Amino acid sequence: MKKQKIRWGIIGPGKIAHAFAADLKLHSGSVLAGAASATPGKAAAFIAQHKQGKAYKDYTQLIQSPEIDVVYIATTHNFHFDNALLALNNGKHVLLEKPVTLNAGQAQTLYQTAARKKLFLMEALWTRFVPAVKKLLQELDQGIIGNVSMVHAHFYNTIAGRPDGRLLNPSLAGGALLDIGIYPLSLACMVLGYEPAAVHSTACMSSTGVDETSGYLLKYSNNAMALLSASMSLPVNIPAVIYGSKGRIEIPFFLCPDHFTVIPAAGKKHTVKTAHRGNGYLHEIEEVAGCLQQGKTGSALRPFEHTLAVMKIMDQIRQQWQLVYPDEKPAP
Repeated sequence: MKKQKIRWGIIGPGKIAHAFAADLKLHSGSVLAGAASATPGKAAAFIAQHKQGKAYKDYTQLIQSPEIDVVYIATTHNFHFDNALLALNNGKHVLLEKPVTLNAGQAQTLYQTAARKKLFLMEALWTRFVPAVKKLLQELDQGIIGNVSMVHAHFYNTIAGRPDGRLLNPSLAGGALLDIGIYPLSLACMVLGYEPAAVHSTACMSSTGVDETSGYLLKYSNNAMALLSASMSLPVNIPAVIYGSKGRIEIPFFLCPDHFTVIPAAGKKHTVKTAHRGNGYLHEIEEVAGCLQQGKTGSALRPFEHTLAVMKIMDQIRQQWQLVYPDEKPAP
């Protein structure tokens, strides 16, 4: 008997959702079944462009549709908690764009709800699923550069735009930390661990009161450290370097790499090439599909514990800046 394809619904059909939908077409076991937007006409245009699925009049109609199996949520950060809770309470599996919520309390509530209802929930941090990152972590586990003691990772981009734009709008949970700082923080945690002994940070605030550029220092109990930063107003540069007792690894574009270079302290350097498919989102789609087919409610690659740990670090960082978003909801 032929397996039925997993039917995806997308809410928040913006730029990332377009790239995600294009990669859905590359997965033989999935189909774009619908989209919904808070902006009139946007869902219809999205569906017309991708030539699949149905445009729903609003989020609730899509989430309650029996023709949708899993919901990919790509709305702005401030809506993640409410959107995901609505989907889970209506029996839908959820792939939720990073950051899953604004704070760890909200994240805990979502995962408790998913567990209670036996539904799948995963953070869509695409970096964790690309083949090169999987290979990188395997190589580190095998001691290719010895004991790792330092991670440098930075995400710079000139994306801030106008002060009234989304990325600098505190009401939309703007700022570098949640939007792009989560990437270097997550990489450091993947490599060094999810429980740093100390977290220090600093930020250059925009005129709107959110961080336009910010830096983070993580220190671990074994004296390993991570020096990290993110900026929405610097020339594009997204490198990472991992230092160990026997050499270093350089990753020119750590968000979605197709290669990394191993530079031993003694011996010749070599480059490991492991290309990703599509726009890079296919690999998280494959992870979700595999988990659903096996009846799992979470992913071993991006489990709840890892997502929650990074959220707690970001909470700690914002507390150091005394940055609280307007109408930021604690966990119910």
